[in-house]
Amino acid sequence: MLNLALVIVVTRALDKNAAGAVFAVTSVFLLVETVVRLGTDAGVVHFVAKSQVAERSAVAQVIAASFVPLLPAMIIGGVVVGFLTPVVVHSLGPDAGISHVDLVSLVLAFMVPIAATYDFMTAATRGLGANKPTVVIERIMRPLLQGAAVTALAVTTDSAAAVSIAWIAPYAVGFVLMFGSLRRRLRANGHHLRLADWRIRFREVWSWTLPRSITGMLQILLQRLDIIIVGAILGAPAAAIYTGATRFVVVGQLGNQAISYVFQPQLAGLVGAGKLKEARELYRVSTAWIVGLNAPLYLAVCTTSPLLVKLLGSRYHAGLGTMVIITAFSLVGTCCGLVDFVIITMGRTSWNLINTTIALAVNLAIDLIFIPDHGIKAAAFGWGAAILINNFLPLAQVNRAFQFNPVSRVWVVMLVVSGVLFGALPGVTLATVGASLPAMVGVLAVATAVYLAVLWRLRESLALSQLLPGGRK
Repeated sequence: MLNLALVIVVTRALDKNAAGAVFAVTSVFLLVETVVRLGTDAGVVHFVAKSQVAERSAVAQVIAASFVPLLPAMIIGGVVVGFLTPVVVHSLGPDAGISHVDLVSLVLAFMVPIAATYDFMTAATRGLGANKPTVVIERIMRPLLQGAAVTALAVTTDSAAAVSIAWIAPYAVGFVLMFGSLRRRLRANGHHLRLADWRIRFREVWSWTLPRSITGMLQILLQRLDIIIVGAILGAPAAAIYTGATRFVVVGQLGNQAISYVFQPQLAGLVGAGKLKEARELYRVSTAWIVGLNAPLYLAVCTTSPLLVKLLGSRYHAGLGTMVIITAFSLVGTCCGLVDFVIITMGRTSWNLINTTIALAVNLAIDLIFIPDHGIKAAAFGWGAAILINNFLPLAQVNRAFQFNPVSRVWVVMLVVSGVLFGALPGVTLATVGASLPAMVGVLAVATAVYLAVLWRLRESLALSQLLPGGRK
């Protein structure tokens, strides 16, 4: 939610050329920073959580084995960002130039190792069973600092360079706080981390993590490369409109992330203990919750899109169709739940790599073929096609190989109730009275109240306790 607010601040405070430049530059940073993590954000959670259950003495060793190989990758990544940033800025056109681009490139290059290490430490604390640092530091504090810094500079300077630096600076604060949190957690659990021990578990860790590292790179390409492509083909203003219109789906991803923080360690523990029946039930419960959280949101975004697009500014109405397209695809994809975590935890990281490669290839093909003639809507269809492939292909695989199925009675009820309350009811209101803010707010308020009552009625079937640490015996 805070990240969405940040996008809205940038689109409203800066002109479209400057906003497009900010989104393109930060996308380059995120692309490279994700690549240099080499998939360890998932790997360290998997192996630390597994070792906590099966072999506690191995926890420090798997952390060392996961982190040490990142050091050269992070240095190379910083150099790459320093080189790519001015190239991307110049590709946006003459009106999208960032003043002091060399300074921006230097700061972003320096921050790549810091941000990558910060994300690694965040994942390590989750593997140790501590979700509080992720929630407090990563989900609340860093976005708040980011929002405050970006807002202050966007309003007072109108400088894409200053806003880009403000966007990245809070990673340094998060790094310091997360380092202290991880250190305390390791000591509390009696683990003594020695980086010199990295070779002991190297083969075990990286035979699992390496395919995931490539997959992680492809996944961030799916999320961010289209912004750069749109900017290169259509210019910085189109990149700004596309980014603003598609960032509303990020709010739904927050629900996925919140569930994944407790789901992944629990699933790894159950699979490691050979409790596949319980693992299948955990997947069904988590998917019901994801549908319950995301379906109302995505439906509400679709039905209120004429109002939401106005939040971005008076010049962003062209993003209306794009917003509806990508939100509709996201709604369908969310019905599969965290199927990518299932396929990874079951040891089929190569399957996940193949699936993501296919999705990226389809996305790129649609973008390059159709964006020149059909604009940002083509980019939305490309990303939407990738979402479907990345969800339904792995679902078919884990269902056939391991009998994991997301469908349950509660899953069906969540979809039907959400469709009526947040799809049909606001849709009828929109068709009869138009895009009236008071009418839509009133309808959604009533829908939310009824929906919460339904959730309360289904509280036993939703089995929230099964997702919480210690909730399973």
